[in-house]
Amino acid sequence: MNSMLLRMQELWVQKQGNHPNEYEDAFHPDKLLRTENNCVALAIADGATEGAFSKQWANILCHCFVNNPDIPDEGEPVSWDAARSRYERFISMYKEKRAAKGPPLKWYEIPSLSQGSYAAFLGITVRENEQGGYVVHSIAYGDTCLFHTRNGEMLASFPVEHASDFGFRPWLVSSRERTDEQHSGIPSVRRREFYVQPGEEIYLATDAASQWFLSCYESDNDPTWHLAPFFAVKNRNTRFANWVNELRRQRTIRNDDTTFIKITFE
Repeated sequence: MNSMLLRMQELWVQKQGNHPNEYEDAFHPDKLLRTENNCVALAIADGATEGAFSKQWANILCHCFVNNPDIPDEGEPVSWDAARSRYERFISMYKEKRAAKGPPLKWYEIPSLSQGSYAAFLGITVRENEQGGYVVHSIAYGDTCLFHTRNGEMLASFPVEHASDFGFRPWLVSSRERTDEQHSGIPSVRRREFYVQPGEEIYLATDAASQWFLSCYESDNDPTWHLAPFFAVKNRNTRFANWVNELRRQRTIRNDDTTFIKITFE
């Protein structure tokens, strides 16, 4: 089948008070492309602020997943091991650069480099089905979310279903270990399959954006209606940033990096 028609648009703004270069969310690609097996892959991640290079780790996770969009029935995606190897090469190059060109690493920087970086992650693959619709496979670790909507109606929320479920210590993908040692217990990689029809939409969002999105629905206030005007203009991120900063002042949304990815199925 060669009729796959998808449109991707993004909205993002860094935490208020930070420079855009300090934005630690990540997504890839910025334009949907089909692979040789007629699959579209997309990933979004939220780097944890306490990590030394969480921005880079989030970006590496997204790029490696899209390059090899494997969603296994159990366990971690193969791409995460590739991401860890790529991250270690990045850290090695960083250390070599600091040693050669300075300034030398400070004593307090060394532990943070050894501890690695962390990120919440959500990846999807999209394929057409024989019925003229689409099958979306998703894998999630943490509180980055997917929302399936139709004409403003919420059809599904994954992996978090209620605004009150957001905490301050979600599961995070570690650049060092296959298990996240920040938490007790066994980490759980979540998976879900969605069947999407033409005219429906998928939104991907990092935690602050996701919590706001769910809060709107829980108060019978359609969040897609609020977002639609920004997706309709060219300079959307500037307008979106002004709007989000007003929501932050009103304490309607948490002051954190805020990202929405909208995928329209046509």
